[in-house]
Order: sequence, then C-alpha cells, then structure tokens
Amino acid sequence: MTLDYDAVQKVIYGYWNALDRRDYPVMLDLLTEDVEWRAGAACDGRAAVAKALEQRPTKLVVRHFISNLAMEDGDDAREVFFLLAAFGRIARDGEASPYPSGVPHVIADVRATIVSTQDGPKIAKMHASVVIRAEEPA
Repeated sequence: MTLDYDAVQKVIYGYWNALDRRDYPVMLDLLTEDVEWRAGAACDGRAAVAKALEQRPTKLVVRHFISNLAMEDGDDAREVFFLLAAFGRIARDGEASPYPSGVPHVIADVRATIVSTQDGPKIAKMHASVVIRAEEPA
C-alpha cells in the first residue's frame, strides 16, 4: 500500500476523530504495536497508550481541529506536520451538548510518522508540543 496524501490524511483525521468520540479501539487500531506517543502523556507501545486513555476523565468533552497539514517523504514512511487546536471541558452533572466554549484550550504543533503495514497505514510516532495554552479564568 502506498502512503499517498489521501491515505495519510485518512489515518490522521481518523485517529483524532476516534479520540474525540472516545472510540478507543478504532483509535488504537491506527497505531503500530510499538508506537512512540507523546500527546498528553508519554507512552511507548499501543498497550501503554491504551492504559493512558483509561485515565482520561469520563466527563471530558473535547474536539480537535487540524490545520496546515503538510507531509515529507521519509525512507519507508511519511512525516506529517500539522497544527492542532483543542476545545474541551469537563461536563458538569446534567449538562448536555451544546457545551459552552471559549478559546481553544490548547494549540499544538504535531509531528507524526505514518508507516505502511500489511494492515494498512499506521501511526508509528505521534508527538504534540503545546505552543499556546488558554489562561485559567481569574
């Protein structure tokens, strides 16, 4: 399988969409077994990522927006770069969508490595570096 732009984009968007919907099995299936994951927590391996996801607050509501997606060819992979804006909050008891929101909670530079596997494209590395963090209300 080739790692063309559309295939890589599908993996990146699929990963963040699954995370937002808390569909962890789908999200984890998009990672290699030995993934290097630095997005909120530092984890090595899919099992460690799964364990970190169990620690997320159950009432956390978050949506990630991706922009400025760019790619570079690697030896056997594609290096992907993008900006990520995350809007989120901990839902209060009895609160339902649509949730109040303000500015993005964080804006991060993300670098990912996508590799071709027999099961299709997978994420081998995901590194997010926070550039801007929203101030807490006074």
